Amino acid sequence: NGLKGKYTLDSNATNPTKEEIVSGGACTPTGVEEQEIVIEYELLQNYPNPFNPSTTIEYSIPTVGNKNIRSVQIKVYNILGKEVTTLVNKEQPTGNYEVTFDASNLTSGVYYYRITSGSFTETKQMLLVK
Repeated sequence: NGLKGKYTLDSNATNPTKEEIVSGGACTPTGVEEQEIVIEYELLQNYPNPFNPSTTIEYSIPTVGNKNIRSVQIKVYNILGKEVTTLVNKEQPTGNYEVTFDASNLTSGVYYYRITSGSFTETKQMLLVK
């Protein structure tokens, strides 16, 4: 996810909208160097799901204003809302990421994972089947 390529602004916009980038109205490709442009936060569904014993979680961290580095936390909770583990707890630059959750020491059941970064929070459900 995200648009790949190196871009320069064709307008005076300092933060072009997603629509401007997609339509090419604000940015023009200037080279072949591959670079990720992340426009919005995104937390994807883990895969595989259901899983046993590990699964992958992908997420994206955008540039917000002039900030290129954001504090990011991803935590896993059981069905009762008790925190099971913290997968990510660090400052990360804009980009697309993935983290592996190893649940080999947990029992089968429904778990939730939540990303928090700035004012953004999103939660998704996953199923561990042993």
